[in-house]
Amino acid sequence: MEIEVENTFHAPLPHAGELIWGWEIPVYLFLGGLVAGMMILSGAYFLSKKRNELPFTIVGGAILSPIVLSIGMFMLFLDLSYKVHVWRFYTAFEFTSPMSWGSWILMLIYPVSILFITALLFEEVKKGGGVAEYLTKIGKKLEFLRPLGDLLDEIPPWAAKNVNIFAWMSIGLGIALGAYTGILLSSYAARPLWNSQALAPLFLISGLSSAAALSVILEKKDKAKHEMARIDRVFIGVELFIIFLLFANLAYSVRAHQWALGPFVGSNIYTPLFWVLVVGMGLITPLFLEFLEVRKVIKPTIVVPILVILGGILLRFAFVYAGQAVCWCYFIYR
Repeated sequence: MEIEVENTFHAPLPHAGELIWGWEIPVYLFLGGLVAGMMILSGAYFLSKKRNELPFTIVGGAILSPIVLSIGMFMLFLDLSYKVHVWRFYTAFEFTSPMSWGSWILMLIYPVSILFITALLFEEVKKGGGVAEYLTKIGKKLEFLRPLGDLLDEIPPWAAKNVNIFAWMSIGLGIALGAYTGILLSSYAARPLWNSQALAPLFLISGLSSAAALSVILEKKDKAKHEMARIDRVFIGVELFIIFLLFANLAYSVRAHQWALGPFVGSNIYTPLFWVLVVGMGLITPLFLEFLEVRKVIKPTIVVPILVILGGILLRFAFVYAGQAVCWCYFIYR
């Protein structure tokens, strides 16, 4: 007799090979990880007093974070079956629900990011004369908004005075967001490939690696590019180590977890997707090319960070799709 075990009592049981989550979820997970990486790097390097050395990583990363996060949340919205009920996420907080934690983490990021950006751009805001002065210039019709403008004018100097606090909050929320993207999957006990504590640090480090790679592309100074390429090599090494631990844990665990390795060691589409494209193209190749760049065997090339970012995207696709291919466990009694 075969008994199918599902971790949610009220959820309908899927059929073999049925995909519950489409392309929107891995894209959302990647963008969430990228935002987490940008927030962490922005806050950490700001606290290290390297604003002049790494302008994009600190200021550009802070500005892009809420924008990229909004795109990611739109991907999540597209995946919802009952889109008109999205507001229900914010009418309650379930302590044991990863989705509830994630929803509130996502919302907290916006005010913290805006205040951090305001603090970073305080000098530029001050040169513009402030909101109240701008409203006065527009005309008398908006004069009634002057009290609001005066209130808003108080925010930049207050944010600038507390900028270190917002930098630390950016780091903390970035870590929470990056880990959450892995916890969201690992909480599904009925899907053995996902049910691993290694997913949270794997997705967090992958997000940091993608953010560092983006900085390599968009930083203008060679010194800044070299700094971010150096830190990205560390992230790639840690990411490879976590993948090794994840697969070792599955291989030497219970039979259901061993079976979960099937998509990555069998003769199906997920095997080349993971080992050739994710591990080979997205991790080992960039690491090798960066080693050659350090030894001055080859010149720095934009190909390396692009491969890292593509590897980060494909990592999410591989785990989301392969995890659904083995979305239940079988216990056979004879």
